[in-house]
Amino acid sequence: MERNRYTRAAIILHWLIAGLIVFDFVLALSFDELPQATKQGAVQFHKWTGLTILGLLILRIGWRATHTPPLMPAGMSDAMRRLAGLGHLTLYALTALVPISAITFIFLRGGSLDYFGLFSVASPFEPNKPLAGWFKEAHEVLAW
Repeated sequence: MERNRYTRAAIILHWLIAGLIVFDFVLALSFDELPQATKQGAVQFHKWTGLTILGLLILRIGWRATHTPPLMPAGMSDAMRRLAGLGHLTLYALTALVPISAITFIFLRGGSLDYFGLFSVASPFEPNKPLAGWFKEAHEVLAW
């Protein structure tokens, strides 16, 4: 069936992910302004939000794989269609790479990953502070 709109589920996932990305980015920008006691909680919430974004992205990709997206406008050139597809792919990649780089940083630092106290995943890696620093920097650069 040809579609001229995204499904309701795709739209909800899109805006939920977008809103969480903006929220998490603004939260991270506030870290330096927060008192240490508040900062620790904000950083933990930032991690939880990032994991939620990654989980929702996995759902979104699954939904996209099983549901045909709407057709591009008829008057759109092939070059514009390719650029639109590349832009979409880039956004998916960044949405995945930002939290994945943070998870890798946490694990290489020797930390574990906790999700709202529901579960915790120990680091599968030996601590490597220089490499952890690289992934922390990658996380920050990719987020911008």
